[in-house]
Amino acid sequence: MSYQIHITDAFVLGSYPRAEGDRLFSLYTERYGLVPVLAKGIRYEKSKMRGCLDRYARVRVGFVAGKELYRLTYAEAHSGPVRLQSELFRFRGARAVGDMIF
Repeated sequence: MSYQIHITDAFVLGSYPRAEGDRLFSLYTERYGLVPVLAKGIRYEKSKMRGCLDRYARVRVGFVAGKELYRLTYAEAHSGPVRLQSELFRFRGARAVGDMIF
């Protein structure tokens, strides 16, 4: 069985714990819009994706379609320049959307 991996830039709007080591993230992606993604085992210390998925972080993610939800397979921090002043309006908007969802 073959899965198609979707790779895109995203903005982490929020998250909440699910099961023992899992976390459900709400991502606003460049290509797919608002996407709920399940990250299996991300709450464990050995998880490689753990450090880059903070709330309001800009990340590059990869995910596949699972039975019920999309499943996160790849995540890394965005390496582009941070322009806080020019993106302050966008940040406030994203924060307001994140607060409404979670």
